[in-house]
Amino acid sequence: MFPASITHSLPVLFQTTESPAYQTCPYCGFRLMEVWPSTDITSSSRVEHCPICGYQHDIHGLIPAKPMTRAEKLFAFDRWLWRHSLDRRLLQSHYHVRPEQFFSKGAL
Repeated sequence: MFPASITHSLPVLFQTTESPAYQTCPYCGFRLMEVWPSTDITSSSRVEHCPICGYQHDIHGLIPAKPMTRAEKLFAFDRWLWRHSLDRRLLQSHYHVRPEQFFSKGAL
């Protein structure tokens, strides 16, 4: 998995000003897996990265996701929230969203 400092510089690494698109991770079910468009550097390959399970598919190949328990997914989710200056309490009190809503049905 990319360290947070690298994740924030992905647009620079791939010379794009575009934001990532998001799709559901096929391994852990996280609904906000980053999908970066192809560029001159990545040729025709798009770059996929899941911040929860570590799944990554890019020009260097595939890094498979590690199997995770519910507790491990929630711990990784809390780290992801922290990197975005959020926490579970704020999600529930301000946005009325539960962690389960960030994962596909049955994935958590």
